[in-house]
Amino acid sequence: MNMKLKQPFSTMYKNYSLSENTSDKIDIGEHWDVFNSDFKKIIARTEFWPNFLRNSISIGFNDNLMNFSNSRTNQNNNFSNGWDLREKFDFKDLISENIIDAEENKKNLNFLNSLFGLCGLDFVLKNIQSNVGSPTKTFFKIDPKKNKNYSNKNYFCNNHDLSDIYYFFIICNYLKKSLSTKPITLLEIGSGYGGLISKIKHNYKGIKCIIIDLPEVLAVQNYYLSQEFPNSKFLFLTDLKKDGEKIFNYEFDFLLLPYWEIIRIPNKSLDLIINIRSMMEMTKEMIKYYFTNIHRIIKDKGNFVCINRYEKYETKIREYPFDLKWKIIHSEQSKIQKHIHELILKRDNESNNFSINKILSDVSG
Repeated sequence: MNMKLKQPFSTMYKNYSLSENTSDKIDIGEHWDVFNSDFKKIIARTEFWPNFLRNSISIGFNDNLMNFSNSRTNQNNNFSNGWDLREKFDFKDLISENIIDAEENKKNLNFLNSLFGLCGLDFVLKNIQSNVGSPTKTFFKIDPKKNKNYSNKNYFCNNHDLSDIYYFFIICNYLKKSLSTKPITLLEIGSGYGGLISKIKHNYKGIKCIIIDLPEVLAVQNYYLSQEFPNSKFLFLTDLKKDGEKIFNYEFDFLLLPYWEIIRIPNKSLDLIINIRSMMEMTKEMIKYYFTNIHRIIKDKGNFVCINRYEKYETKIREYPFDLKWKIIHSEQSKIQKHIHELILKRDNESNNFSINKILSDVSG
């Protein structure tokens, strides 16, 4: 395909093509082997990207499309198979911009009110996502009797973004001092469309953010984050191929790399590593691969945020291959998703006889 694309699509296309032609790929398992054989054609359909959070481009990493993504395994429902639609390059809107279903609106507002209690009204309202990607919306206002500062403003929320806000709050609550320390370099393994890391970057502008993910999802993150942060410095696989490991010392806001390039990250170079709700969908071999590198690249006294299901498919969090050099900062069953465990750890250069089994022994998943 020979065409001229405008930014950010030309960069998305170039980096995806480069990753597509590598021989370094690792078996990712059936769960994530779901993308089109020619994803470049999706990148080139530029007219559909402004609504990607409501069409099949974001199937698989957008909770608001869960009914359509679940149709792959559950055919006895009234929802289209979003995976098939993407395979057919069908990018019609699957959900409306303004939620009209009364039950869904009620569910979102109940979730919102629970977050006000857990995180505080100011924190939630400050971190609601923007209109990038045209997210689906449940609209609400703040009762002027309760807070005059917000009485004349309209807000919206949705299920996926409220979850991102909650987990961002957990990270801030326990690591605020670390996040405020400059300079800091963060790695997120599996960033979805970029919702969580965008909240981190909006609040802590000096952080250098590295994302490791599937090439297709990196293209989505490239689009989303470039719209959220149009004046930020981005680096990609093309830069790594050109300049090698030197790029990790460059000044940048975002560095987006395919998952197999985690081996290029220098030893003990990261202050914070985050994985939220994606290791639970990896093969045991892939999890082992990531942990080998996490243990290598995390700094002494660096932090690891691991928030995942107790069990999904054949993957169990109690079997994750943590080594012994971790101290517990936070360990708790999620208040918003009871099948999820929140784990925040600090790296130590001495053995602490850390045991994930012992941590989870009193928690029923």
